[in-house]
Amino acid sequence: MKRIGKILGMLAVGLVFLGACGGSKTEENTFSGSYSGADMTVKVTHEDQTVNQVEIVSSFDLTTLGMDTADLDESQQAAIEDELAAQYEEYDGSEGVTIENDFTDNVFSVTITLNLENVDPTVFNDLTGTTADSGEVAYDELAAQLEDLGLSEE
Repeated sequence: MKRIGKILGMLAVGLVFLGACGGSKTEENTFSGSYSGADMTVKVTHEDQTVNQVEIVSSFDLTTLGMDTADLDESQQAAIEDELAAQYEEYDGSEGVTIENDFTDNVFSVTITLNLENVDPTVFNDLTGTTADSGEVAYDELAAQLEDLGLSEE
């Protein structure tokens, strides 16, 4: 009988421990809209109020800028792509920042992924257009700032 009591006691302690560890879960929220001439989608991954990662996809339709890539030769298209990519060049290679460019038809897209465990707060603010005080970003605060920029939560 004592043995069963010990086993039940250990199970109870284990369940309490698992309950404490499993209390928070990772969530992903998406915001979208137009900002500075680009269609934007911002995916925010967070655990409770702590933001872990932000992925920003900005797509620029060149026809709205008065350009039609069908009228451009390959070297002109490459020059446009290089010029657009140069806007983000200073951040490429920064710790916690991944930048990928894609140029198809009349759309130039840039995907910026920010890992908040490693990214410099100044770089984060520059790339998101927000004002985080430190390396730790609160989800509610970031969501409010994204909405202030004209993005809506999906």
